[in-house]
Amino acid sequence: MNSRENFALEFDDTLTEMFIDRMEQNQDLFAKFMDNDEVQEAITRHLRREVYQASQSAEG
Repeated sequence: MNSRENFALEFDDTLTEMFIDRMEQNQDLFAKFMDNDEVQEAITRHLRREVYQASQSAEG
């Protein structure tokens, strides 16, 4: 089982990569995510928690 800390390290990098990949589709959201630390932290914290909880439930 991954600890929250180990999960966060991988998740945060992957989330940033996903936003960069989607940049052309939604320039405004990309700009807010990349340029505003508070927005980036809020989105990352929320999605990290949701994905971590789902992964733990899936592991049983």
